[in-house]
Amino acid sequence: MKKRRQYLRSGMLCFLLFATACREEVAVIYPDGLPDQDKFARVLTEMHMIEAMYNHKIVHDRNFSERIYAFYGEVYDRHEITPEAFHQTLDWHLEHPEELQKVYDRVLDDLSHRKDKN
Repeated sequence: MKKRRQYLRSGMLCFLLFATACREEVAVIYPDGLPDQDKFARVLTEMHMIEAMYNHKIVHDRNFSERIYAFYGEVYDRHEITPEAFHQTLDWHLEHPEELQKVYDRVLDDLSHRKDKN
């Protein structure tokens, strides 16, 4: 009985080692037509800055909550991206969390650099 249990454990261990060792990394194919990840990260950085101004009441404007969408529009225009392309890119990244993490690493780096400059 003990030998059988040992063989079973050894077999399971070998299977797990084999299964994890033979697992291929699947290449993620970034869709054509969407803004590249650098541009997406720059847009997200600016949007987070707008959100921060709104949430922390940095801009003392009673109409800021109504104007926030105009600020988003300026970001889209500055980066030559449509709101639809932005949302498609966001949706794609939400389906690929590893890629979204890479983008947010860039966003956090950019925000940190901006903070250090001030």
